[in-house]
Amino acid sequence: MIIRVFRAIPRAGQESAYERLIRRDSVDLVQAQPGLVALYAGHAIDDAEGEIVMVSVWEDQAAMEAFTGPDWQTPVALPDEDQLVSRTSVRSYASWT
Repeated sequence: MIIRVFRAIPRAGQESAYERLIRRDSVDLVQAQPGLVALYAGHAIDDAEGEIVMVSVWEDQAAMEAFTGPDWQTPVALPDEDQLVSRTSVRSYASWT
């Protein structure tokens, strides 16, 4: 299994709009992908920047790449998402269990 961790910091004043985008579009998009095992999304409870995280678990790297494309080390962005965030990052991990 592959664990993919996406992190984003919304632009100042865009925290609510970005959270709506994640809840409305991103979650549904990822949940519809074949090979997805689990998806968890949330926001930091101790962070003034309003960081949002999405943790997805995939059956294998091929399933993850079917969603991300071959450039799996780059975050998948929705249209106009860049207007709402100041920075994003993504990291993928091979599961031991």
